[in-house]
Amino acid sequence: MINNKQKIVILGPEGTDINLLISFMILNLFSWITLYNISGIFTLDLTNPLTRQIVFSFVGILVFFSISYFSIESIKSLTPIIFVLSILLLIAILFTEPSFGVKRWFRFGLIDFQPSELAKVANILMVSFILSREDISNYFSFIPPLISVLLIYRQPDFGTVFIVILCYFVMMYVSGISVPIILTALFSGISAIFILIEFNLLKSWQINRLTNFFSQPGSGDFSQQQSRLAISSGSLFGRSDEHLINYGEIFVPVKTTDFIFSSFAENFGFLGVIILFSVWMQIFYKSVKAVQTIDTEYGKYLLIGLMTLLIVQLYINLGTVTGYLPVTGLPFPMLSLGGSSIAMNAIVFGILNRIFIENRVYI
Repeated sequence: MINNKQKIVILGPEGTDINLLISFMILNLFSWITLYNISGIFTLDLTNPLTRQIVFSFVGILVFFSISYFSIESIKSLTPIIFVLSILLLIAILFTEPSFGVKRWFRFGLIDFQPSELAKVANILMVSFILSREDISNYFSFIPPLISVLLIYRQPDFGTVFIVILCYFVMMYVSGISVPIILTALFSGISAIFILIEFNLLKSWQINRLTNFFSQPGSGDFSQQQSRLAISSGSLFGRSDEHLINYGEIFVPVKTTDFIFSSFAENFGFLGVIILFSVWMQIFYKSVKAVQTIDTEYGKYLLIGLMTLLIVQLYINLGTVTGYLPVTGLPFPMLSLGGSSIAMNAIVFGILNRIFIENRVYI
């Protein structure tokens, strides 16, 4: 392990994991190309999806390098502050005007900020902090996610609630908590969902998403059916001119955000999807190697939590766009349009970068 006080440089093995940086840039590039194919135009106007994403990506690159300057010990010492900040933002968002019936974003002109994205990472940091402390019982680790979940539920944002809870359970399992306790907690969570439905504590559109999904198994709602059609039209190398002549453009709702993967698959085909997931598999493989070399409890829990966060988001988004899971509104990491999502992923990649360089993980 390198000295935590070692000077960090922008490039090179001492400061940046080159493979991770290249993966980060490739994922950004995939997003740009996909958004260009969707919009068909590039302008300097920030209302253009591609222009907005390019700006978000460059901010994300700055965040990536900024986070890399902090040692894991420094991040650990800042964890309580980061968590408290995320909670304050989750409370503040409840006093804003609703947008589309929910309170999820701070709006600054054309720029939106979604505090629940920060809360995803902040909870992993805080749970890792508690699990790594010998003077605090592991059972107290449920308090941070419980507070966050209650506040996020009030927005409401069920997709993020599910992610926070699932990441927590995975980290608890790794910490050695017995399986029966975890299963009991999961059963309690499932029971809570039925209680919310029974007492009309869910929004009508949330209930409709669930009932529509289970009433049409294997096909999903209209947006999911259109998404499956777009994915299948991509064939091996992406849609052809013949496809456009015979079928024209396939309409997919919110195809720049929640359903952007269907646009990617339509334009790049099965081969493009293989390349996309090869990049992600390289990141996950390297993370698994890092878990085996980390000699600090905090770093271990942190890395496992961040890996779980990325994998769960990928799985849920893919399940949504293919019609095998109810629509949740969760973005595809690094591909979907969105400043908050890009910033959150940049923080994750920055922490991964620091873990890799401190533990000299090479592949």
